[in-house]
Amino acid sequence: MNAFKKTDKPTQHAMINSDLMVALINLSGRQRMLSQRIVLNILFSAHQPQAIVQAKEALTLFVQTHTLLVNGNHEYPGICFDALEKVLFGPDHNEAKIQQFIQRCTHAIDTFERSASLPESVIQTLGEEAGMIVTILNQVTMTYEHESKRCELVRRKKQESLMHSIQKIAKEAKIVSFNAQVIAARSGSAGKEFAVVASVMTDITNEIEQLVAAAMTST
Repeated sequence: MNAFKKTDKPTQHAMINSDLMVALINLSGRQRMLSQRIVLNILFSAHQPQAIVQAKEALTLFVQTHTLLVNGNHEYPGICFDALEKVLFGPDHNEAKIQQFIQRCTHAIDTFERSASLPESVIQTLGEEAGMIVTILNQVTMTYEHESKRCELVRRKKQESLMHSIQKIAKEAKIVSFNAQVIAARSGSAGKEFAVVASVMTDITNEIEQLVAAAMTST
């Protein structure tokens, strides 16, 4: 298995939409389940030889998903925010530990396929790896969840700021339309058409204010 490398993707710049974040959280959560399925099937293979096939399938899927989460593709962004990069490539060296887990599982599968048995040392190591890898994958999933909450908070603040800006513009437009109606009234018959336009403008600004109020209530 080739080790994955940290990508040069920009960090903390692009907002991830909520649907994509849910998909990333689900993929990350599935990795925890797969890691335990790999280990258990390897250990079960001593009594159920067919379990080694399931272990290989789970390991292949685990590696594919991890590659996707780290490097991304046309659909998924890979490592695209600082907190996740720190978890995987920071001082705890969790990415290296994940690679070590993959390599040891691969070695255990190869050993079993060659000799139809596993040394006690391999079994003990896999047992230790199982707990370690779950802790790391839990941390990765929690990082995605925290980023999801952060993104949602940023979106909400931006939406509120936009609504306030629209509200401010609508109020200014209402003042302009009111002044226009006053001028039109003073202009007599010459200002009738202008008065109609000013009235329509007032109706539009009222509608904008109602829509903004409804949008802010629903956030």
